[in-house]
Amino acid sequence: MWKVVLRGLTSHKLRMALTALAVVLGVAFVAGTFVLTDTINRTFTDLFDQTTKGVDVAVRNKATFTGSGGQQRAPIPAALAGQLKQKVPGVLEAEGNVIGYAQFVGKNGRPVTTGGAPTLGTSLLLAFAFVALFVGSFIIVNTFSIILAQRSRELALLRCLGLSRRQVLTSVLAEAFIVGLLATVVGIGIGVLVAIGSGCSSAWS
Repeated sequence: MWKVVLRGLTSHKLRMALTALAVVLGVAFVAGTFVLTDTINRTFTDLFDQTTKGVDVAVRNKATFTGSGGQQRAPIPAALAGQLKQKVPGVLEAEGNVIGYAQFVGKNGRPVTTGGAPTLGTSLLLAFAFVALFVGSFIIVNTFSIILAQRSRELALLRCLGLSRRQVLTSVLAEAFIVGLLATVVGIGIGVLVAIGSGCSSAWS
């Protein structure tokens, strides 16, 4: 039976190549989107972790209001830092920190914005990843369905030569598994490379 599988793979090289190409494109589409989304999220997660590195507890007032500049809070007395260090067991160091919101204004009088963390962008990329997953799955399933329909005469000839229905089904599934496995590995590699290239180009720009 394995001879039949190998013969089926090697006798239709162009068809197998086009099938593998469809799988590669679908997998690369999905893998690249997920890798790019995860890279962006990881970058900003590391950035936020660095800003709070070495801080175990933050003492602050209740937020007065929340606006486009973030949460606005009333300041606390500077003497509280010394009181915490003296009166609270386990406190080795207590420092004050002032955080505020400032808006840079250009020469034209308009505010200069950087966009901040791309929360909306990552959400859109994540939604795009699910669309890519659906499109990639549709391409793969549709391609294999067309190929199976084109091989109906060949499969019927195998039945006439004595192969059982189970053996024919196993040979078809084995061919699909081999092509899918190899093409998936290539597709993941291409998707990762495209995502890395997109990230590098965004960083340089």
